[in-house]
Amino acid sequence: MALDKQPFRSYTLEENKVDPLEKGKIFTVRMNPEEYRVLLKDMKDFNIGRESTTLKLLAEIGRNVIHSTFGRSKIKWLMDPSRRKLEE
Repeated sequence: MALDKQPFRSYTLEENKVDPLEKGKIFTVRMNPEEYRVLLKDMKDFNIGRESTTLKLLAEIGRNVIHSTFGRSKIKWLMDPSRRKLEE
């Protein structure tokens, strides 16, 4: 007799779960129509046929630009939740 499975419930034991830092992680990205149009243009510009590969490349380029522009210490300072913000 088969086990009746409920949707959106994990049946994998904790000790059998795969570590995403060793095997990687799969996740879904939803884009609105304009974002998807931009992605398709970037795929054409970079001559890449896969959406996921293009997203990874764009993320790497963006990370390199941000880190080379600001530096890690300045980014940490800007994003620090304890940093005092100006009142509006």
